[in-house]
Amino acid sequence: MDVADEVWNRATLAGGSASQRPGDLALTSVFGVHNLAMSGGLLDAVERAAPIQLDAAEAGYRWLGLDAAADVIAMLRREIENATLDDDHLANALELRADEEYNRAVPTDQTIFSAFHAKFVADPGAFAPV
Repeated sequence: MDVADEVWNRATLAGGSASQRPGDLALTSVFGVHNLAMSGGLLDAVERAAPIQLDAAEAGYRWLGLDAAADVIAMLRREIENATLDDDHLANALELRADEEYNRAVPTDQTIFSAFHAKFVADPGAFAPV
């Protein structure tokens, strides 16, 4: 196992690092929302996560270069603020749209891993040592 794999495992299996380094924060924040999305859909993830978690996840996706995933989360948050969920028909359509857009942005965990790995290679100091 190389160092990048150890950093990845720390973020995905051990809940991240106590480090305040940008790479660790980004990866841990992304996986906090991504894991929720994979178990219940992105709308469920956005509804369950605290605003500070969503802010961190959006920033994390952007830091990793996964802007489309951050954009879907931001769109969902705006729609929730605009009371779109009060109308069942609109809420169902929003849920489907969000899942489709998120799945295009992040079709597999490998998408996140590839983005992480590129950042790790470019700037390993953005992550705490293992």
